[in-house]
Amino acid sequence: MNFRKVVFALATAGFGLTGVASAQIQCTGGLGASVPTIRAEGTTEVVSVMTVSGCTGTPNTSQVSVSVTTSAGIANIAGTGGSTDATATLEGSAPVNGIIQGSALVFTFNTSSIPGSPTANIVITGVRVNASGQAVGTNITASATASAGLNFGGTGVYSNVAVANPSHAVAAAVVGGFANTPICSATSTPIPVLEAQISNAFFGAFSPSPGGSLFVQVTFSNLVPGVNYYVPINQAGATGGVTLTLVTSVAVPIVPATDVSIGSTTGGVHVDHVGALTTSGGSATATYAVTGATALANQSFIVPLYAVVPSGTTAGVNGPATVTAQLAGPGSGYDGFAAPNPAPTPVAAKAGTGLADVTAFLGTGAVPPGTPNSTGELTSCATTLLFPYVLNSGGYDTGIALTNSTASIGKSQDGTCSVQFFGTGTPTTNPYVTPSITAGTVGAFTVSSVASGFTGYAIASCNFGDAHGFAFITDGFGAPGRGLAQGYLAIVTARGGSAITNSFF
Repeated sequence: MNFRKVVFALATAGFGLTGVASAQIQCTGGLGASVPTIRAEGTTEVVSVMTVSGCTGTPNTSQVSVSVTTSAGIANIAGTGGSTDATATLEGSAPVNGIIQGSALVFTFNTSSIPGSPTANIVITGVRVNASGQAVGTNITASATASAGLNFGGTGVYSNVAVANPSHAVAAAVVGGFANTPICSATSTPIPVLEAQISNAFFGAFSPSPGGSLFVQVTFSNLVPGVNYYVPINQAGATGGVTLTLVTSVAVPIVPATDVSIGSTTGGVHVDHVGALTTSGGSATATYAVTGATALANQSFIVPLYAVVPSGTTAGVNGPATVTAQLAGPGSGYDGFAAPNPAPTPVAAKAGTGLADVTAFLGTGAVPPGTPNSTGELTSCATTLLFPYVLNSGGYDTGIALTNSTASIGKSQDGTCSVQFFGTGTPTTNPYVTPSITAGTVGAFTVSSVASGFTGYAIASCNFGDAHGFAFITDGFGAPGRGLAQGYLAIVTARGGSAITNSFF
């Protein structure tokens, strides 16, 4: 005899309950669930186990069903007959698989299969959601609706129960920087800008299921315009067995073929080849395919960023470069991730180009993370000079001398000065660009030769780091009433990309 059903029947008879109320499974304990952290990049993330408790009574229908919906939709994949991998048990019955019907996942039980010793719980497992479109840190909620023969809390619905919380599956990148590097000359030697150490925020973050694809997108921002940036194409042996392969880029040569010390914060990282990044609006993204990760291990890797200064660059300072990272992937099956657009394709290293190996060595030359102004500034070698009064009118002329003193500071750099005139009678060709001024020499010209009839002021932008200027105004010599002259040093308004506010000369 089913003692529980007998007691229930007696109780309902004693209280005068009749009809539907005496012939339903009544659940009063609510919908219980935990709130696990799931990957915000995941498109098929499993949410919490959901348990409807406090169920008593006898079903009055041959079938009862439970429909589950979530605020992030249902992402289970339907197999043969529309069945999914989500399951539910009712009062100790064998698990049944959920069927997708519209926006809901429906679990249907044949009441004849319910055993005589019920557990008084409905347990729902394996519900999946697409978390990639949800706000990070905001709970995903679920609702369960009962069919005829099954009653939830008198209303038939348990609503808006928190079942998951999306969080980015990669931890915030730890950035190790380097002492500021002046952009003084064109060079094919890569300048180490920064290294981003990236780790997973919880176990398994870098381990998609078989058949899935996983990518990590590393975005560098606040980059200096006019500079070419590169990252490794292949990396192996990172913590946790992670192997990285760059996608959506091209292999490029680095010459000369020498190792570059970038001061890895976690150990040496051997780089086989480098790939060029496309910079837009001061940002560039490196997309890496990730393989070989161990699901139950901490994983981390380092992405070093290199810069090569092209000929003629006089880029200024944007401040420290920054870096962010997120998971992505056009994964098939479960454990997929939000797909990049367009879908990435692998990079093949160019054969026969003599690509150099670039190796990161532990602790050599790096500035520790957290040090102010350490994260990859590229300092411009440009110098800006203000000539507050120049003219060629009324019998007066101005001679201007521009000194390239970089030879005396050990950073010899030949370069030109671009002289912009502001005032009346500005020349048709404005600015005037001087011939190259060799380090340790002086370039000179008269205003009459480049801006005839001009009166006003001029600003010279020189693409070498230690420029100085001198102006000499005269009304001529040897004639009666003439011989007036005055000279002054140009005001240095900016050097190395930074404004000068104390010593102006």
